[in-house]
Amino acid sequence: MLSAGVPRKEIEAIDVQERNVEWEVTMKSVPARDRLVQLRDLLVKGKSAVIGGVRKDTRRLRVFYLPYYVPVTTISQQFVTGGVVKTYQDKDRNTALLSNIWNIIIEVDVPDCVPDQVPW
Repeated sequence: MLSAGVPRKEIEAIDVQERNVEWEVTMKSVPARDRLVQLRDLLVKGKSAVIGGVRKDTRRLRVFYLPYYVPVTTISQQFVTGGVVKTYQDKDRNTALLSNIWNIIIEVDVPDCVPDQVPW
């Protein structure tokens, strides 16, 4: 973590969680935790380590007027930083037909990482 730019004075504690595979790091401040989570991955002993927060926040995104020929996976792949939990299409209340409005439910560590606009 020090080589990735996390100052030693910001780290409160480090503890092994599961068979030397999963570690828990307690930071002294919220901004320090946010900086660590935004790194997303580190090299530890030459291997890639994934960083994730303990508390994930669920966000519901609505994608309006997505053309039918554009697969929703094209949009949901933009959110690889968070975990896409569910995607579903809205139905029109009057006709019960599927509309071109999609709902994407994602879980993220830092809610500010969710973009406001997504190119497709």
